[in-house]
Amino acid sequence: MTKPCEDFEKRFGKDALNAALAAAGRHSMASPPPDDDQRLLFALLEMVDWECPEYGDTDLTMENSQSFLLRHRDAALALPEPPSFLGMFAGAYSFLIPAEEQSQ
Repeated sequence: MTKPCEDFEKRFGKDALNAALAAAGRHSMASPPPDDDQRLLFALLEMVDWECPEYGDTDLTMENSQSFLLRHRDAALALPEPPSFLGMFAGAYSFLIPAEEQSQ
């Protein structure tokens, strides 16, 4: 599988990638990771949590942000820290966890 930044740029373009990377940490009290791939996933999780998917003139929506995160699920779940622990406990990222795992 391609790396998240590479995949994101192919799907949404360089401008959308740069906008997402620049926006990482905009809403969160947590510091975004320095690695660009992790920073991108952090930014997308942050967008989903705060329901703030518009980054300028991009085709990024809540649905395709979630779909992209699902494509890179393992990397997203491996982030050192979520953008928001409150969001995590409230279920903002639960779409990443299969239903059978959620009931355990």
